[in-house]
Amino acid sequence: MKMPSTVNLTVTPEFDFGDGRFDIHVQGNRWCLVVENKIDAPILDDQHDKYIDYCERLGISGHQAWLVYVTPRKRPPSGYWLSYRDICQILEQLLDTLSPPHAARTAIEQFCVHVFGL
Repeated sequence: MKMPSTVNLTVTPEFDFGDGRFDIHVQGNRWCLVVENKIDAPILDDQHDKYIDYCERLGISGHQAWLVYVTPRKRPPSGYWLSYRDICQILEQLLDTLSPPHAARTAIEQFCVHVFGL
């Protein structure tokens, strides 16, 4: 699978989509990442169904769409859930493979330490 382009990326917090609101909506060229941060609240069946519907509608229009729930600890269904530790590990792998500019590296490292407490 070809990596989606991150050129002209738009990140929108609290993104309203008609049937609900995503915590974070990342839009690229013909792709979308939907992030829902779940700290203590459970995911409701109708909420999950609306999120899946949104992603499927994007797929029908030729876009790739990914839905991810982020939580302090991984919970089932594991296909959609990432823990804060998972996110930190992904970011650390990106640091090792992409060699980002110093300012970006510092921001990612501080993000893992201060936001995730890792």
